[in-house]
Amino acid sequence: PPPQVANLHSSSTIDSAPCSPTQTYLNLLILESSLRAQYIALRARLRLHLFLLVALWAWVAGFTYLLFFRPREDGSGAGGSIYWMLESFEKLSWCGGVVTLGLFYGTGMYDRGVRWPRKLVPTANRGLRVLNLKVVIVKEPWWHIFRYFRNERICYRLTPRDILDASSGTGWNGHAARHGLVDEDVAPAGDLVKVLLLPKPFTPNFREGWETYRLEYWEKENARRAELRQALQQRQREVARKRKRGWF
Repeated sequence: PPPQVANLHSSSTIDSAPCSPTQTYLNLLILESSLRAQYIALRARLRLHLFLLVALWAWVAGFTYLLFFRPREDGSGAGGSIYWMLESFEKLSWCGGVVTLGLFYGTGMYDRGVRWPRKLVPTANRGLRVLNLKVVIVKEPWWHIFRYFRNERICYRLTPRDILDASSGTGWNGHAARHGLVDEDVAPAGDLVKVLLLPKPFTPNFREGWETYRLEYWEKENARRAELRQALQQRQREVARKRKRGWF
């Protein structure tokens, strides 16, 4: 074959080899995405269990004060109440809080919901040490905490294939029969978790290539997901308008 064709064939063969830098970067990207998904799930579990734990401790502390330390209404001492029903309610609430708190620790909810999520990164780094890799958490600005309940880190949506394929011109009525649905993550990604290459076994050019590959990939992928979100919102508005017209 001509030299140019031979060079193109050899370069494509090298890029598709399992040990090529491109395939290595792709595998690192898959690993990073998997770790990010686990980190998001465990962080959500940690926040939920921490909220429950703080609420239980506040419940027990509040009723402990009411039942044992608050001055009585008649000035005869501390704790309890001169009203029998109110004091019975305080005792029942305090006992219920203590039992629930004991079950929270005794049944392993504290380990599964608080201890284990906090050990994800150290445990992952111990396993990745043999591969000369390291996982780090990307620190966000402090004001990003206010966006926690508004933005979704992972958002899988059933996306019609005609939206994924820009060249397709089929409508909403025919997409299910011809194209079907795809479970697609449309939330922005590439944040929170980052895989680093240790400097000793990898050359500076290889590490720089990984950073460039990762940055370019997530820029293009986030732009594509933004277009998907806009297309899905537009499709939902079209379906809503059709349904409204169907009522008349």
